[in-house]
Amino acid sequence: MSRQAWMTVLRVVFLAAAVVFGWWWLRGDWDEVQDAITTVSVWHALVSVVLVIAGLSCTGFVWVRILRNYGYGPPRSVSLPVFFVGQLGKYIPGSVWSFGAQAEMARRHGVPARTTVATGLIFVYWNIVTSALAGAIAIMLGAVDVDIPSWIAPIVAVGAVVGMVPMVVTVVGKRLVKNPTDLVVGWADSAVLLVLMTGAWLAYGLAMKLLTPASVADDAAIPFATFVGAFAISYILGLLVFFAPAGLGVREVSLTVLLTPAMGVGAAAAVALLTRVVHTAGDFGIAAASWGLGRLLNPRRTDEETASP
Repeated sequence: MSRQAWMTVLRVVFLAAAVVFGWWWLRGDWDEVQDAITTVSVWHALVSVVLVIAGLSCTGFVWVRILRNYGYGPPRSVSLPVFFVGQLGKYIPGSVWSFGAQAEMARRHGVPARTTVATGLIFVYWNIVTSALAGAIAIMLGAVDVDIPSWIAPIVAVGAVVGMVPMVVTVVGKRLVKNPTDLVVGWADSAVLLVLMTGAWLAYGLAMKLLTPASVADDAAIPFATFVGAFAISYILGLLVFFAPAGLGVREVSLTVLLTPAMGVGAAAAVALLTRVVHTAGDFGIAAASWGLGRLLNPRRTDEETASP
């Protein structure tokens, strides 16, 4: 079998595995999902999916911007499908599938695999520093109740801000991967990436707020910062347990714990579970949409060039 045939088989297996594992990790929760859904209006659930897709779109533009900072600028109609379809690899157990899929897809558009991997690592870095900042701010505002010394949150916030300084980002980029292409980051780049990531965290927080059971939402005025901060902190905790696909399990537990003081354990567990469902739907939905849009805007490219991981 030729290399091209093998790659086609691997791409099909990749997509199939992503779909299967996306379903697998939710398979035992469908009764709870149905119970949770009954506590939230259909309208709120649909708007939540739209908000998650908006947040994911912001992260896609972050990835594209970082790739361009490395000196490579495929059209967005090409680079966004590379990012979003490749991101489905996070549902497969292990921590490298997304990087490998994106590297293979981008390679066919002239981007060296090492550059794509470096882009993915810097992308994760930006997620970490901005989520750390969001979580620290929420803790300092008293919106998220965690049992830590009061001086830790301000230090984390300052460290996160320092981590966004172009010189620091450049040094981190060189340390993560010895790439033949230097990472070039200016203040404008850092500002744009911060705005995009802020938009993503705000969208995720609002989506989660809309998933709050009506009885809780009516009885308690929960600060918006609680949802943003809780989601940001749970994101970091999910990354720490790298063998959990897409942070599955870890993020639900941490979200439940962080939201319980504000709404009680039952409502918190329902919100955490629905948040996972909405984000899973958003991941697969935006991957399919970007793939289809890529084909529409690049009619001369073959299916293999535009969409297969």
